[in-house]
Amino acid sequence: MNYLNRLGLSVAALAAVLSVQSFVAPAHAADEPVVQFAVTKAASAVDITVYGEGFGQVEELRRVQLSAGTNSFQLNGIAAKYRQDSLSIISATGPGDFKYKSANYQAANLTPERVLELSVGKQVTITVGSGATSRSVTGELLYVRGGQAIVTTAGGGTVVGNPSDIEVGKLAAGLSASASLVIEAEVTKAGVYNLNFLYETDGLGWNAKHTVVYNEDKQVLESFNTTVNVVNQSGTSFDNANLWLLSGNVQAPRNRGMRVAAAEYAAAPAMFDAPGGGASVESVGERKVYRIPGRVSIGDGQSRQLPLFSGANVAVEQEYVVPAHQQYYGAEASVLSPVNVRLKLKNCAEHNLGTPLPAGNVKVLQRNSESRLQVVNNYSLKELAKDEVFEIGLGTSSDVKAERVLTKSTTVVSNGPAPRLRPGQDAPEWQDQDFEVKVFNFKDKKNVTVLIEVATPADQNVVLPLTRVTATLATGKVSVTAGKSEVLNYTLRVRTR
Repeated sequence: MNYLNRLGLSVAALAAVLSVQSFVAPAHAADEPVVQFAVTKAASAVDITVYGEGFGQVEELRRVQLSAGTNSFQLNGIAAKYRQDSLSIISATGPGDFKYKSANYQAANLTPERVLELSVGKQVTITVGSGATSRSVTGELLYVRGGQAIVTTAGGGTVVGNPSDIEVGKLAAGLSASASLVIEAEVTKAGVYNLNFLYETDGLGWNAKHTVVYNEDKQVLESFNTTVNVVNQSGTSFDNANLWLLSGNVQAPRNRGMRVAAAEYAAAPAMFDAPGGGASVESVGERKVYRIPGRVSIGDGQSRQLPLFSGANVAVEQEYVVPAHQQYYGAEASVLSPVNVRLKLKNCAEHNLGTPLPAGNVKVLQRNSESRLQVVNNYSLKELAKDEVFEIGLGTSSDVKAERVLTKSTTVVSNGPAPRLRPGQDAPEWQDQDFEVKVFNFKDKKNVTVLIEVATPADQNVVLPLTRVTATLATGKVSVTAGKSEVLNYTLRVRTR
């Protein structure tokens, strides 16, 4: 038999006890003010903001019946990983004035041991004996520990028995099967009060995943789908909640409320409607917040995958790239290496995107000759703004390869005046270094154009035949026929001393 059942509390009876508005409050001395104890009703509205750093903000609206004077009331169902001192009372409205005094976090404490511990000194009924000879004895519970309980009867008798054979009366105030917050407040008038509050909890997190289907022949992404995985390890379940996902690192302090954040949400500016009926996106300060449509339920220990964005026929440009080396000077080992392959695209409405996208992994799929989808690469995508140009890596090519070698170094003799040198300082020395990049196209039929990146000295004015892209990067292109190779030569003037 279940231990709580043996305490005289069936599961249904226990649920009924927990749902009532008031518990029996502990007795007070005659000169102490009476503190009324109540339990709030279940939340009528729940808003959750989940951050990628593994925590969340929970905002709830609850109703509680309070008496005039000092009240202590319990908010059950709080996350077990509640962040200490993060509670913030946003508003409390009712027939009178509400004055918040304190709050205390309490872990789940509705256990048989705790029920019996709080029943010491109270009338209980214990069953002694077994079978046909069993009988019930009522008396005061004097002692309970481990596997023994002692009950004294009105007639002065003493019964020693098993704690699991005890039936108790009403539960003491403050017992809860879940974590809770016990709030003390004063109100000027009795009645029902609506309490809007929020707190932070660890154990909530989310991450995004993008899945694209690339059609190389048409140079489009047949589909671009973004989903999010929301994980709840907070120690409580959330039902029918409004769900927001905030991107970026907010570096939230561990010991403060979130009044400022709540005010920012109230003043949120521009909103983007994601194509494909997905989530809407809005800016809160310098962050992007994704609003999952409808209401979401997620149990403790669960993860849910939810659609965020969907696009189709996204125009892309495929590039073969020989990446620049970190240092632009010195001898290069003659190693034939695969070139990188990437897709360049723009996050704009004209290309059937056009909504801010969260950072996340991109899974790229392509169709084989039988039109079956197969994963060809995984790529990490940074957070994207609307109209931003970005790239998706496809890995390296099996058929297009390149090698870069230093073919010649020539010391440059200066014809100008000698520079002024400090004592012990060597005169600067320069070299013209000639490089050759040879690209091989081992494909049977397809011709390719390969972009060659070159790290360049910031003070070199002429980089021909290359085109300078930034102060330290220049590029050149070669077109390579299938089964052939092509060469790009360039010279860099570098300071060697």
